[in-house]
This record gives sequence, C-alpha cells and structure tokens, in this order.
Amino acid sequence: MQGDRDMSPSTSALRMIWPKVRNVAFTVEGASSTLRAATHARTSLGRMLDMRRSLGVFAAALGLLGLVIAMIAPVAADNRYDRVSFTVRDKAEDDEQNNIDVDVGEEGFGIGDYFVLSKDPFFNRSLTKQSGYFTGDCVFVALNEETFEATVECDVTANFNIGSTITVEGPITFSEEAATEATWAVTGGTGRYETAHGEVDATFGDEGAEFDFELLL
Repeated sequence: MQGDRDMSPSTSALRMIWPKVRNVAFTVEGASSTLRAATHARTSLGRMLDMRRSLGVFAAALGLLGLVIAMIAPVAADNRYDRVSFTVRDKAEDDEQNNIDVDVGEEGFGIGDYFVLSKDPFFNRSLTKQSGYFTGDCVFVALNEETFEATVECDVTANFNIGSTITVEGPITFSEEAATEATWAVTGGTGRYETAHGEVDATFGDEGAEFDFELLL
C-alpha cells in the first residue's frame, strides 16, 4: 500500500494517458492495415488493367491475322486448280434439224415459249471433227417488238465424245442490229470435268456459234 502511495508523478501520469496512447496505437495500426489493403487493391487493379490491355492487344492481333488470311485465301484457293481453255463451234445449218421450237400459252411467239437442243453437234475450232453435242433448252424471258430484241435464259449441257460433260447456264439477247454475244456460268460437270467451274464466252453469227471455255479444274 505504501508503494502505491509513494508512486511517482510520472508513473501516475503514465497510467492516466496509457489508454489514450493505446487507442492511438490501435488507430495507427488500423490505418496502416487500411493503407496496406488499399495499396494491395490498387496493385491488383493495376494488374487487371494491364491484363485487359494485353488481352485487347492480343485480340487486335488476332483480328489483323484473320483479315490477312481472308485476303490471301482466295489467291491460295485458285492455285489449287488447273486452268483449261478451249474452243468449240457449231454450224447454223444443223440448228433447224436439231433445235425444236415449243409454243406454249397463246398461239404465236411470246414469253414462255422455248426451244430444245436435241443433240445439236459441236466441233473443234477448225470444224474438221465433231467433239460432242449440246442438249438443253432456252426459254424466252423478254421480248421487245420495237427493237426486235429477244432474251432467252438457257440451261445447256455440253456432252463430249470422251464421255464427260459440262453444264452451263445464262441469258442470251438476240438483236438484229448487233452481234450476239453472251457469257455463261459453268455450273458443274462430270468425268474429266467433275470439278469444273468458270465461264463460257459465246458469239453467235450467221454461220454458227463459237464457244470459248475458260475453266478451273
């Protein structure tokens, strides 16, 4: 008891202020923890932002790569095919015997009428050897009596002597004032021409027609 009474003023003061010191210490420690948490959160956020930027750059790079592939793909695809060109001709004198006119609807020439190619022979370019024959039909889809123009839509198969075929499709516009020319799409084939696609340029004259085949096989 005497010891308590003889307690120095400094010890007494320390006991009085200690709770406040302790509270301050806890407050500082809490602030330090909060600061550490904030720093950690800021660091994590920075890493997330860096990751998002990296992903954005990666996505942009993938997009650019896809664009480059799309641009070069058609060129690469064409290199897989062989280009084949040849010409066949037919004779106008054979048309009357091998082409059959069909009149539908009202009597007389009109839209919807068509003609059938029934084994219409075609030859090599010099007309010295028959190469095969055409089969198919052409339907009249437009008529202009004032300009004497008529347009037919044709679906024709070229049957070659080698046992292969090429199918073509497209319009022809006949006119008395200009040479008749047409470009048809190659829509398929069989045998040697199984993978055929491309175009056929056709020119029609008084003595017959010439067909220039430009194929990718």
